[in-house]
Amino acid sequence: RFASVYGGWNIGGGLAAQLVTALIGSGRTVVVERAILSKVLIEQELGQNRLSSAFTQTPSGQLLGVDYLIVGEVTEFEEQHMGGGASMAIMKSFGPKLGGQAVAAHVGIDLRVIDTRTGEILDSHRAQGRAWEKSLATKIDYKFIEFGGDVFHKTPLGIATRRAIGDALEFLLRIIEKRTAEFSWLARVIEVD
Repeated sequence: RFASVYGGWNIGGGLAAQLVTALIGSGRTVVVERAILSKVLIEQELGQNRLSSAFTQTPSGQLLGVDYLIVGEVTEFEEQHMGGGASMAIMKSFGPKLGGQAVAAHVGIDLRVIDTRTGEILDSHRAQGRAWEKSLATKIDYKFIEFGGDVFHKTPLGIATRRAIGDALEFLLRIIEKRTAEFSWLARVIEVD
């Protein structure tokens, strides 16, 4: 769960979705849905009340428990424009000179990993992503760009967002490895053939 809104975008929800995709894509975690759990429960209730087809009824009591919750806040989501527009200048023997504009973007996410058995915050991390580009282009009007879309990810703000998600993923995978290494496994022989 991430919280934050920027302009008309729900950047918290968008970044949370990107992180879930990255965690699943790592192949090293099992991710359990909690953000829209109420919708899952409604489907189970429909099955229990025999309001849905017997072929598609979802059994209740099968939800997986979770070991850790990941909670975050988008604390920085900004883009700065430096420099002016294009200009022409005639210099001695160097020909025309074109001036440009630099665009710098920064995205910051503060994450906490919480042990669901104790409520203890196991670790926290500030994931960051930065990007910049120099171009002759005019200022990007993000009102007309879909958050998380292909066009967005080519902008400095989109690149910084992906870098922040990558930083968050590295942190979470380190925590998972550390916790798995500390876990004591216990086994019993239940059948011999």
